[in-house]
Amino acid sequence: YTGSVELNGRMNNMISEFERENNERFTARYKAFVLERDNSYYMIVGLALSVSLLAIMLYTIIHRDLNRINQYQRQLEASNRENTELLQSRKRMMLTIAHDLRAPLATIKGCAELLPGEEKKSRKDEYAENILHSSDYMIGLVNTLIGFYLLDTGRNKPILSIFRLETLFSETARNYG
Repeated sequence: YTGSVELNGRMNNMISEFERENNERFTARYKAFVLERDNSYYMIVGLALSVSLLAIMLYTIIHRDLNRINQYQRQLEASNRENTELLQSRKRMMLTIAHDLRAPLATIKGCAELLPGEEKKSRKDEYAENILHSSDYMIGLVNTLIGFYLLDTGRNKPILSIFRLETLFSETARNYG
C-alpha cells in the first residue's frame, strides 16, 4: 500500500508538473498571440493613418493643381477676349481711317478735276482752298496715326493739348458737307 501511495504521489507530482508546464506553455503562447495581435493592430492602424495622410496630401496637391489650371484657363480666356476685342477694335479703326481718308481724297480729286475747266477765278480759288484744306486734314490724320503708332511702340510720349470742340465740329461739317 505504501508503494501505491508513493506511486500516486509521484504521479500527482508528474501530473501537476505536466499541468504547470502545459499552463506555462499555454500562457506563453497566449501572450505571444496577444503580442502578435497587438502588433498587427498597431501596424494596420499605422498603415491606415499613413494611407489617410497620403490621400489627404494627394487631394491637396490635386486640388491646388486644379485651381491653378482653372486660374490659368480663366486668364487665358480673358486674354483671348481682350485680343479678340483688340482685333475687332483695330478692324473698326481701319474702316474708320479708310473712310476718313476717302472723304478728303474725294474732295481733292473732285476739285482737281473741276479746276482746269473752271473759268471763274473765284471758283478756282475755292477749289484750290478745298484742295489745300483737305490735304492739310489728311496730313494731320496721317500724323495722328503715326503718333498713335509711336505711342503704341513706346517710342513717343503723349502730347496733351487743348482744342476747341466747336472748331472740330465746324471742320468736320465743312469736310463732309
